[in-house]
Amino acid sequence: MTTRSNGWPSTPAPPAASVRWAPRPDARAARRWVAEARTRRWRRGLLRGQHGDHRAAQGKQNRFSTRPLARDMVLAGDSTFAVDAAFTADDGNIAAVLFDEAPDGAATRITAGWLKASHRRGHTALSPVTPGAYHAMDIHIWPTHYRVEAGHRLVLRVSSDDYPEIDSDVPAERVTLKVGERGAELRLRVRGDS
Repeated sequence: MTTRSNGWPSTPAPPAASVRWAPRPDARAARRWVAEARTRRWRRGLLRGQHGDHRAAQGKQNRFSTRPLARDMVLAGDSTFAVDAAFTADDGNIAAVLFDEAPDGAATRITAGWLKASHRRGHTALSPVTPGAYHAMDIHIWPTHYRVEAGHRLVLRVSSDDYPEIDSDVPAERVTLKVGERGAELRLRVRGDS
């Protein structure tokens, strides 16, 4: 890439590429699937911690984390959290929130996405939710352009609400996620060789 006299590159930067991360039962994320499918559960409840506190309200969320990154990762565009989820109620919400966690544990909220189970096939005609049955859900996560520095972790927090952004409007429920082999996947858009 060459640079013009104004400091801007004269050729465009390389396009963003897709990276797939698989949340694992041990609460880490991996670039590959683990050997067997497992589940993770939580009870719906409000996460009334500080807005950026991804460690609030244990038992009311699932938290998945990468290992410390070996090099910077630049998120560039939207992401999708694809998961099979079962609800004990006749509807439910899934909130997927991405955080940048520094080595000292300090977390910065990057972006988020939410989906109500009855809207999983679109917002014009509701899809029934059968309590106890698994439903495939693709949660769109808002586009961002953000650099996660080497040594930091990318954290995905999954819950039923994202207070104060959204508040759950469904009955109290237990949510079960399939994780592991073909159970859940976080699809990210990254720049360069991230």
